[in-house]
Amino acid sequence: MKDDAIVHEARRAGQAYIDSFNGDWKQVIADLNRRTEDERKSGRNVVSFPPRKPRASSTNAKK
Repeated sequence: MKDDAIVHEARRAGQAYIDSFNGDWKQVIADLNRRTEDERKSGRNVVSFPPRKPRASSTNAKK
């Protein structure tokens, strides 16, 4: 598969964002939640989907 420059740049930017929190996922999630709330408060539309039911695992799936 050919390397895609756009995908590479998006992954690099995402990793840089995670690295800015020293890889602490709790801080990453807290920041994303804060940003989402800031967007809501500013009047912008924020898309939210209802939770989905988990699918059966592959070990339980019919063969």
